Amino acid sequence: MSVLDTRESLLKMLEESKRHSGVGTKPVFAFDTETDGLSHDREMIGFSICFGDHAYYCPLRHEMGEDLFAIEPTNAPLKMALEVLNEIFQRDDIIVWIQNAKFDLKVLRNEGLDLSLFGCEIRDTQCVSWLLEPEREGGHGLKSLVKNILGVQMGEFSQFSQYGKNAYVPVGMMAKYAIDDVLYLLPLSEALYPKLTTAQKKVFLELEMPFLWIVEEMEHYGFKIDVEKISSAGEIMVEEANSIELEFKKRFGDSAQITSPQWLAKNLVGSLWGKDGLKKGKSGLYSTNAQNLKSWAEGDLNTSSTGVFWANKVSRHRKLTKMVSTYTKKLVLMCDQAHRVHGSFNQWGTASGRLSSSNPNMQNIPSSRSPEGDALRRSFIAEKGYKLIVADYSQIELRVVTHLSGDKTMTEIYENNGDIHQMTADACNCKRYNAKEINFGLIYKMGARTLGSRIGKTEEEAQDYIDRYFDKYSGILRYQAGLISSARHKGFTWTLTGRTRPLPMLNSSKGGERGSAERKSINTQVQGSAADIIKIGMRNFHVRIRGEGYTPEQVRVIGQVHDEVVVEAQSDISEYISQVLKHELENCVKLKVPLLAEPSIGDSWGEAK
Repeated sequence: MSVLDTRESLLKMLEESKRHSGVGTKPVFAFDTETDGLSHDREMIGFSICFGDHAYYCPLRHEMGEDLFAIEPTNAPLKMALEVLNEIFQRDDIIVWIQNAKFDLKVLRNEGLDLSLFGCEIRDTQCVSWLLEPEREGGHGLKSLVKNILGVQMGEFSQFSQYGKNAYVPVGMMAKYAIDDVLYLLPLSEALYPKLTTAQKKVFLELEMPFLWIVEEMEHYGFKIDVEKISSAGEIMVEEANSIELEFKKRFGDSAQITSPQWLAKNLVGSLWGKDGLKKGKSGLYSTNAQNLKSWAEGDLNTSSTGVFWANKVSRHRKLTKMVSTYTKKLVLMCDQAHRVHGSFNQWGTASGRLSSSNPNMQNIPSSRSPEGDALRRSFIAEKGYKLIVADYSQIELRVVTHLSGDKTMTEIYENNGDIHQMTADACNCKRYNAKEINFGLIYKMGARTLGSRIGKTEEEAQDYIDRYFDKYSGILRYQAGLISSARHKGFTWTLTGRTRPLPMLNSSKGGERGSAERKSINTQVQGSAADIIKIGMRNFHVRIRGEGYTPEQVRVIGQVHDEVVVEAQSDISEYISQVLKHELENCVKLKVPLLAEPSIGDSWGEAK
């Protein structure tokens, strides 16, 4: 174990790193940081690095603890340590493996390193694990992977909880822990990476690793929030929620509890809300979950007209209070001094390959079609002197399934820029809004019962729609049957890029498990292929604008939510950037039908929609 706490030891490590060479390939390094926390502005306490037979820990901001036996730690000269790291990362002849690289790249950015000057090839072991087994038992954390793949039980960071502050952990103890992180990272990469198929390696090297830098950029810049506007929107929602609660108590008494599922179940189910076909839960009560509430609000389950009224009121109250607690209050608290929110975009957290987000969950913000959604989205604003550009792929999943299935009718609709929802409405003899649910449900093999609950129809009526749908789009049915048969034979499903998802339950003897796996095989291929296309489009856009010399201070990607890409650009170049974004998103892949991504420009997310 070597600790780099002097100028001389840092220089010696740097010289050794220059002499390190690979056997017939690029030299391979492993790197990790230890930080003062998980916040957006986190700093390094130290870093560990490994190459060949050499492994080191460099303490940077250790402090003397508060107990009587604490001693003053020796830290390396910070400026020089960062210069050494910068020189290593700017090499273009090495591969650097990092576990959850986005985290550590952000730390290096916080320390003042210019990530755009890095020349090394960054590879992420967490991504390799995810590509091999998206739903890996035990997850994709380093400790779990090392234990399950290398058979080694590593130390947990929780062992340092007694010190209260990460910087108080003695250098020697932290060094042992941190060096293990990089020592095991290299054999882990050697065990995982060769298992990737040729197609998976292409996804890893040409898509996911380039996209990693975009995700880091999105998190670094974040969204700017109009604090006054979002606070005002929250106050309006609170007023409406309070008004609903007051109305509820006037009708059902002062003891009525609109927020209590138990009170609702005991007092409204069976009297105002129907219970036909429902089963009691373990508590002996009927559930008042969102699905049942939706059924009552639509008059199903033998619900009275009064019950419909109050189901809608309860549903509205839930929505408003959730918006207030999840967004209008939390977003203000999450803002930095510049009123920007830096959420987490999770690049490898879903089995299908779609991006997810947290803190805040951008995917759950309602659309601008609802008053509260519009108010929230208008609170996400552009920086002064900038515009927000929002490009939304039009019906990308339907276009993907048209490509995959080769259905002639769907192909003709998209080639002629037709209205597929109206076409389906005509074919199924239903309303257009029902046709939309039918289109987006049946491409994923939705059953009659689920479809019926979605569109407020009986199971028999829904089955009639399904029969009419597949009569018009017969290619979809053949495609689904063919994919399920092939996936069952292979044991996995796949996307257009070659991303795979193992589905062992496709051959289960249990009908429920088998049916669920069949739907997953379709969902992953369609939704996963759409997600890959969006990533390719964003990658191409990013490569182009940086190749044209535009810096992140001029234009940056700040979000990707469902099928939308959000870009912040200086006002004077926003028109040009919007056309570049449109071109790259629409031409990133060649499908049998055209892709459409129409951008809009505004001072806020809501205005740009």
